[in-house]
Amino acid sequence: MTLTTFASLPPELLLEIFVLIDGPLDAASFRNLNRKHRHLISEDFSKKHFLTLKEADLFKFYSEVEFDATIRLLELEYRDPDSTFESDLDFWAEDLQPGRNAPPSLRRQGLDMFRRILQRSTKPEPKDEEIAQLDREVFELIPIIARGQFYCTAEHTEEMSDRDWKFDPSVDLQEQYVDSRNYIQQLFQELESLWFPEPSKSLDLFLNSYIRRETIDDLCCSISCQIPDTTLIAADNPYPVPCFVLSEVDGLLKAVKSATRILRYTERLFQFYGGT
Repeated sequence: MTLTTFASLPPELLLEIFVLIDGPLDAASFRNLNRKHRHLISEDFSKKHFLTLKEADLFKFYSEVEFDATIRLLELEYRDPDSTFESDLDFWAEDLQPGRNAPPSLRRQGLDMFRRILQRSTKPEPKDEEIAQLDREVFELIPIIARGQFYCTAEHTEEMSDRDWKFDPSVDLQEQYVDSRNYIQQLFQELESLWFPEPSKSLDLFLNSYIRRETIDDLCCSISCQIPDTTLIAADNPYPVPCFVLSEVDGLLKAVKSATRILRYTERLFQFYGGT
């Protein structure tokens, strides 16, 4: 009696096994197992049943990790008289919500909604002066913290105020709360690398894109609204030195981590669609 091996399974059965695989990563591994599988399982057949790995990564981010980012992207269309924001939002919230196990065609349709946003080249609208000031504060604050020029304190006491806080250059900022300082600085360094990237021809289109400009503006608001409760700024000092109140800093750090993820995935989305 001849034993049937996996390699000797008929093509029809291999295809049946393939469509029952759970997830695009395992599907890609199965398809790339050997030359026979690659020849048998065409790219079109694979895409019919699974997202590509890049699509799966983007979809997971915009549907699960940062669904708020999806809402904000869809809102960029809201100013358009032909906006489909409400129906697009319903589609993501109902048909593509985690646990619904939507087929690849619907998930791909959801991602493709962002294509029209990437095609926009709308000039920025004039900003309210108060909002513009908050944006400037965030732009100035990020590199300062990334360089490690900040204090940490355990609690916000009554003696502390913007008016009384002074920066003493003789004090070694590294002496206190070393672990907290290192963690905060690392988060801001990661954000700085995306917020102020090195000039690059491959990034030029993205750096000047409508979607990045609007995303940056939105993230400025998210970060700036957390600053008053978590930092003390020396108002009379030409080089303000933030002081992080460690008992109140969680909201700001979550906003920074979220901004880092959103910027990274906004770039991935832009590159995925070729900036078109």
